[in-house]
Amino acid sequence: MTDLIDENTYPASQLEENSTFLSLNVNVGIVKTDTELSVEHGEIETANTYLVVRIDIARDKVWLINHEKPPTFPFSTSYKDLLNAIDDNTLELIEVHQDLRAYMALDDLSEKGRKKALERYEVIKPLLDNYDDLFMNHRTGDLILKTIKESNRSAQFVYDVLNAYFYYGQRIAALALPIGKSIHAESKAKNKTPKKLGRPNIYGDEGKALVEYDLKAMDYAYRRYNVKNGPTMEQAHEKMLINFYRLKKVKLSKQEQLIAGRKYKYEFRLPTEYPSINQLRRHFDKKGDGLIPVRDRNRSNDIDRKKDRAGRTGNAHVECNAFGQVFEIDETPLDEELVSIWDVTRTRKIGKATLYFVVDRFTKYIVAVYITTENPSFNTIRQAILLAATDKTEFLESLGFNSGEISWQYYGVPSVIFVDNAEFKNKVSEGAVFDLQTTIKFARPGRGDDKPNVEKMFDSFSKVFRGISKAHQTKSISDISAQLARKHACLTIRELYIIAVIFINYRNNTHLVKDFPKDQSMLLDNVEAVPAKLCEWSEIYRPGYVVEYPKHELYRKLMPKGEVSVHREGIHLLQKGLRYNCDYMLASGYQDQKLNRNKAYRFPCRYSESLVDFIYIDTPDGLQIAELDSRDRRFLGMSFYEVRLLKIQEKKEARTHEHNERGYRAYLTNTLESFINRANSMKQDSPMPDISTIKENRYFESMVNRFSDVHLYLQAINDSIDNEDEDIEDDED
Repeated sequence: MTDLIDENTYPASQLEENSTFLSLNVNVGIVKTDTELSVEHGEIETANTYLVVRIDIARDKVWLINHEKPPTFPFSTSYKDLLNAIDDNTLELIEVHQDLRAYMALDDLSEKGRKKALERYEVIKPLLDNYDDLFMNHRTGDLILKTIKESNRSAQFVYDVLNAYFYYGQRIAALALPIGKSIHAESKAKNKTPKKLGRPNIYGDEGKALVEYDLKAMDYAYRRYNVKNGPTMEQAHEKMLINFYRLKKVKLSKQEQLIAGRKYKYEFRLPTEYPSINQLRRHFDKKGDGLIPVRDRNRSNDIDRKKDRAGRTGNAHVECNAFGQVFEIDETPLDEELVSIWDVTRTRKIGKATLYFVVDRFTKYIVAVYITTENPSFNTIRQAILLAATDKTEFLESLGFNSGEISWQYYGVPSVIFVDNAEFKNKVSEGAVFDLQTTIKFARPGRGDDKPNVEKMFDSFSKVFRGISKAHQTKSISDISAQLARKHACLTIRELYIIAVIFINYRNNTHLVKDFPKDQSMLLDNVEAVPAKLCEWSEIYRPGYVVEYPKHELYRKLMPKGEVSVHREGIHLLQKGLRYNCDYMLASGYQDQKLNRNKAYRFPCRYSESLVDFIYIDTPDGLQIAELDSRDRRFLGMSFYEVRLLKIQEKKEARTHEHNERGYRAYLTNTLESFINRANSMKQDSPMPDISTIKENRYFESMVNRFSDVHLYLQAINDSIDNEDEDIEDDED
């Protein structure tokens, strides 16, 4: 006995094995076209799959059934709209695989399965003889109601059998399979055949002679590959196969999904009909002219590439030929853990210090060092510049060095200062940049070769501690997680300064700079490549690149720059929220209110981050001092950072107090309303009195206060007389 339906109802792939492309027919699957998300995620999103059940071109209708959920009766849509969506590549046709048992002939089924399939088929057979009535009136038509009544089965059973018949591709043998909600039920027992792990050891033929279509496909793969955090070359190859060399996309049956572990499978052309992975790799190499770094240039962040992998010119010394022509300034956290100088037990940890070095590019002479626990800012870098531009005698004496013990005699403001972008590229530092006779140059992001000498100096100084100090942070992950360096911290910033000065004395006066690029004149003068001797030679034969300022004048020029607005009630320091008073501004009339009240004079100013008590305003008559207003006197003696912290604390307290205050304000408002309502209820209508009557009424009301005052006056006199009588009695006793 064979199946009872015509073989034309089978999928196209079973009728014509050599068919490559599908057409819109019964039992063909429809799914939304794959939507590619960002290649960084590597995700592919598809919608539900629908199976074509019936096509009625005359009525412009196509009936579809959802193949992802427990089947319900097919729904209809426009045939023309569906064709347009397929032509627009919004939808695509796929082959849908059913359970393998659905393709069996009835004779091949077991006796029990064949009996079940035929019994179910007999229930719905009257419906299948009249498709027009069934599909046009499947719920309310007489045909379906009559069939349910004659079958002596429930309506749900009849619908489950009918929907399963369409779901399985209109195959009678498939009715032996689960129906209704059981179609998508997970099997409790799964017998998976384990697969052998590892790669095969026999290779077949692969690759092809490339044509223009293949080059276009490989260019597509390269565009996917050569992006930031892009896919691997193997993933790009797979994506190329999916988009250019795919024969069909197949939705697997539930049984196949359990075995394969995926919902869809792709069928590609033979390995000899598409480019192999090795051909794709060679194509990628051609994009970089055979150089892998050029090929993969866009796969990483541009700054990281320039910092870690980009080539270096190695000629930073060429533009300098004298001391003071260019100073390099940079900072880095030193790997040495420190303790507080104020704790004699050395148990208060302060972490790592930030170390600043100022190095002359030509001579490699260390001009200054600055150590701090503050975050890098213009306030810290100006301290380093101040040390680099002034005599070190007082600084060395503060560290306990005797006069002449350390030779550190070369200093000044250079012609060019090479710095990072962060510290100097802001309005606060503009004044200092323009007031000094120097030029600021900014290093390119991630380009350590812009400041090669100072970058190497950090590593040289760090090597002094390695193997000697247990408080020096290593690269070991276990040591970092155990915080061994912080546990052994014992040095203070002052002691670190002393070690740094001794290191600088060695580097400046003893260390021989290897491979120093001497020119002909230096060779003739037999100049030794020691930084201090190079500075001495440069001061004699190539002077004029450094400018020396008095220390206090230099400090004023390096003060941060701000802006003040002048108002009638005082002077406001913008972006800081503090108020000041200036006698010059008041006497000059700048504080007088203008006709346009919204407009105020603005002047640049200088201030110290460490003290808010006074600032200097840059006026046409020079710098004029402005003192902190009495309204902000609570900030006297503080730094701007401390003021900011105090204001934050005050704002928090104000919000807390405001929350508590709302209850009292609500009580006040409620009491006021109750008194007003009570008074209005007692009030009687009366004519409006004139002003003389109101004055008489006011005088009458004031009599209450007068009588109260007379009472207090007489009581005070009476108490005074009683006290005098008591004093007389005490004297007589």
